[in-house]
Amino acid sequence: MLKELKHRSLEVWKLSRSMVKDVYLISMRFPESEQYCLTQHIRRTAISIISNISEGAGRKTFNDRKRFYIIARASLTELDAQLQIALDLNYFKPDDAKEIEIKMRSIFKLLTAMLK
Repeated sequence: MLKELKHRSLEVWKLSRSMVKDVYLISMRFPESEQYCLTQHIRRTAISIISNISEGAGRKTFNDRKRFYIIARASLTELDAQLQIALDLNYFKPDDAKEIEIKMRSIFKLLTAMLK
């Protein structure tokens, strides 16, 4: 692993990494019938957030970084919608996703600050 890369020192990256794990853990509870639909989509969206943060951090210009941070923030709102659908389908209880919700809010704020 490339420990010297700057993206690993970003708080937003660390929170995103932790959130991906939380998303995987909560999505393991989804019905097997969702394995190739909502479960997979939620996981890919969570991975997209940290991936775009990483790619943005590796870019040289602010405009390049900004583009990837905007995509990461959009993926975050997409993840929120997907989790709301899973909640509506009773795949988990609201209390089960409190940590994810807290991390999502923090990630959104950090990305918004990075865009300024």
